[in-house]
Amino acid sequence: MDKNIAALLREDARTVHVLFPYDNGGIGQNDARLQGQSKVAAHPNEGLQQWEDGRPLYTYVTDLALKIDDYVVVPARGQFKLAMVKRVDDAVEIEPNADMAYAWVIGLVDVAKYDANLARNKEIEATVSKAYKARLKSSFAEEILHGVGGAAGDRLHALIAGPKS
Repeated sequence: MDKNIAALLREDARTVHVLFPYDNGGIGQNDARLQGQSKVAAHPNEGLQQWEDGRPLYTYVTDLALKIDDYVVVPARGQFKLAMVKRVDDAVEIEPNADMAYAWVIGLVDVAKYDANLARNKEIEATVSKAYKARLKSSFAEEILHGVGGAAGDRLHALIAGPKS
């Protein structure tokens, strides 16, 4: 029987081509769902498909609505790996009776909440930084003015107040 029969028959299946932008080994290597999947690991298409920078693209099957530059989790070399989608086919683009069984994408990594958290944190840090600088300036001025008294203090206050209209 064809190793990819489910992928070939499912109307909701398509192939996607991914690359591995990070070395993220170690995740899930002992997960029972990955046992015996060495033959179902990512397939480099005999080196025929490469990304613009020469890195190989690996083919997976999915039923998820994925788009280019989505991050996905995939099984590869007995581990769960983070991959980036670089091409999405409209259908399953593998040959019937292929020598290998193609692995399925495990899931989409939704980075929108993470990006929103980073933006929120950046705004908090900018607001605190601005307030901190204003407080530091005010505190410095207060300390200097408090230490200068008498005629020198009066003259300093007049100088920093600026000319009167």
